[in-house]
This record gives sequence, structure tokens and C-alpha cells, in this order.
Amino acid sequence: MKNIIKKIFGIHPEQLKITGLTTVGNGDEFNTIQEIRKHNLGLIVLKRYNGYVEPLSKAINKHPTYVSAMLKGLDNNNPRIITSKMARLIENTLQLKSGS
Repeated sequence: MKNIIKKIFGIHPEQLKITGLTTVGNGDEFNTIQEIRKHNLGLIVLKRYNGYVEPLSKAINKHPTYVSAMLKGLDNNNPRIITSKMARLIENTLQLKSGS
């Protein structure tokens, strides 16, 4: 899998990094729970892990590309939705209060 990622993106999975958040919703309000979850997950990656996806992926025992796909906007190709089960896993693993 690492070789496929390197071939497609030119980087190793551990180098996946976000540099900012995309705008979600219609400007001031969020439209869906998915947009809220994706925004919050992006904040976690930026604030706790300096934008690097790999430390979060290791903490929740998921592949870095899976976590990156959860961060993709709903209008991008192949975004992963963040289920309630996944949201609770992230909250519990990182010892966040529910809905963080």
C-alpha cells in the first residue's frame, strides 16, 4: 500500500499533512453533521499534530490514507464519511468530550 501511495502522490503515507481547513457549509453555518465532523477532525489534526495525519492514524489504529479520506470535502472524489462510531472512537481515544 505504501508503494501505491508513493507512486500516486509522490510521498510516503507518514508524510501526509494538511495545511489548512477548507470552507464548509454556506459560509457562517454548517449544513450537515458530516461537515461539522470533518471540520472538527481537521482542527484536531492541525492543532494536536501540526497538520500531520500519521500520528492521529496511529492513535486510532487506522491507515493514514483512511484518515486523509475522512478529511476530504464531501464534494471531492471518494471522501470517507465520519460515522458516529468513528467519531466516538476518536473522542474516546483522544479523551475528548462528546461532540468535540
